[in-house]
Amino acid sequence: MDFYKFKSPLEGLIQRNSLTMHEVESLWKNYQVIENYWFQNFKNLKKVNLILLGEAPLRHSSYIYNKESADSSFLYKKHLLKCMEIGDGNDQYYLEKNKIELMLELGILALDLFPFSFSMENNFNYRNKDKSNRTFIKPNKEHKKILIDLFNQSYPWHLDNKIDAILKKTSKNTKYAYRYKACANLNLEIFPRATKLSLGKSYDLDKDVLYSIFKDKRREF
Repeated sequence: MDFYKFKSPLEGLIQRNSLTMHEVESLWKNYQVIENYWFQNFKNLKKVNLILLGEAPLRHSSYIYNKESADSSFLYKKHLLKCMEIGDGNDQYYLEKNKIELMLELGILALDLFPFSFSMENNFNYRNKDKSNRTFIKPNKEHKKILIDLFNQSYPWHLDNKIDAILKKTSKNTKYAYRYKACANLNLEIFPRATKLSLGKSYDLDKDVLYSIFKDKRREF
């Protein structure tokens, strides 16, 4: 994997002045750090009970697999502790564990569908909003098409090998869920035969759906 392969899907956005070369270089640096964090975590994951599908972190410093990152709405620690309580009946033992450790215990894997850490500072981002978060940057239909193209072009080098490795740690009881409704609405070809839940709900996630996954944890997982 090299910079030119990473940049290739972004050429259209560069040509339309939606991204600068400086921003692309920053995205590339973020990607390398984020990938390292992801693979470090994945090797410690024994079994995958839930695959949480997101778009991409805003930056490596806020990435869920960076142990220095702050708690965030992508997946709050309080929700992980509740899942432990549901599965084991007692979460006291786990209070001192960090989020990464809790996710490993629960068998939760976060998977970024895109390799590009677009943020609101970019003139193209996953929410399709300007910096004020009030105005759409592009027509929604065009924005959706661009995202689907980015997914398809990056899939061979960003997801293909990951999915092969992930499937070796899944079972018939593994659950799949989109973190955001907007992500689910893209209808991407990802684990195509698996039924997918949606955890998207306003600012926080739909905790009732998340908790329901672990209610039968002892029996299923």
